[in-house]
Amino acid sequence: MKVKYNPDIHHRKSIRIPEYDYGQPGYYFVTLNVQNRDCLFGEIKDSKIELTDIGEIIKYHWSKLPLYFKNIELDDYVIMPDLHGIIRIVRAMHSNENIVFDKKHIENASPIQPTGTQPGSVAAIIQNFKSVTARKINHILKRSNHRLWQRNYWERVIRDEVELQKIRKYISENPLNWSEC
Repeated sequence: MKVKYNPDIHHRKSIRIPEYDYGQPGYYFVTLNVQNRDCLFGEIKDSKIELTDIGEIIKYHWSKLPLYFKNIELDDYVIMPDLHGIIRIVRAMHSNENIVFDKKHIENASPIQPTGTQPGSVAAIIQNFKSVTARKINHILKRSNHRLWQRNYWERVIRDEVELQKIRKYISENPLNWSEC
């Protein structure tokens, strides 16, 4: 049963740092979860992920993000029942700078610039990725208006090299901790 949102009862506390510019250069750790924690992307076997066809689509679109957001580089990531990844923003985008969209690479799932979101920011990148992959996968699975991803995502500003190395280790070892899929 779906519970109707009531702002007097349901309080979503933002994990974001107040007044922090999530479009400025730096490393950002993000986690995206599948709706209902469904195991659509693959299975963990012998402590390694074996991606499904849907998982391969997720991997493909994740790897193509730097083609569309020219201000980023991807660092370590792992696709499991969820997605953990490090995005490095190498330079801030200006509001009048266009994101590069190449339709031949996105196969009927054109990226969009999210309304009201700072171009090139972590939020714009994740909103775009979630939108493109949800449309593509829902099209393949012949389902409409199905929610692929949980509503938000988790992010963390990586503050130094020590933290970056710890998160890289977490990403590489994460499949060892999964047994549900």
